[in-house]
Amino acid sequence: MRDDVLGFMDALDLRRAALVGHSMGGMVAYLVAAERPDLLEHLVLEETPAPLPSNPPRTVPDRPEHSPFDWAVVEAVSAQRNRPDPTWWERLAQLPVPVLVVAGGQASHLPQEEQRALAERFPAARLVTIDAGHLVHETRPGTFTAVVTRFLDG
Repeated sequence: MRDDVLGFMDALDLRRAALVGHSMGGMVAYLVAAERPDLLEHLVLEETPAPLPSNPPRTVPDRPEHSPFDWAVVEAVSAQRNRPDPTWWERLAQLPVPVLVVAGGQASHLPQEEQRALAERFPAARLVTIDAGHLVHETRPGTFTAVVTRFLDG
């Protein structure tokens, strides 16, 4: 997925963009940033899993009968979340762009200490918690937009 985003940015000749990602999209966003930091001015990660091994491993729920998701992708991403490439974590510490990590607070299914660790990993990051659960942008859209806009206008 990282390569798809990089190909898209290249096709549109996007340079010095602000990249915003939620959850798995945030994982893709930090992998894009690690691979090509020269393309970004800002990185925003909303409720994004840190690339750390999961112990115990996160499980994939049983496939629902009518799922809007490509279940093979769900399973592949879950495997990568449980056993990420160690270089992913290492490369985040070298990212030269400002990063905003938006955490959803205690209502989120993601461990909030993982959100703190993710923010602390970047050289220039800010952590903001908006008590909204995992879907911050959907549950508290006005607050989310204001926080992101303030960061981008920084």
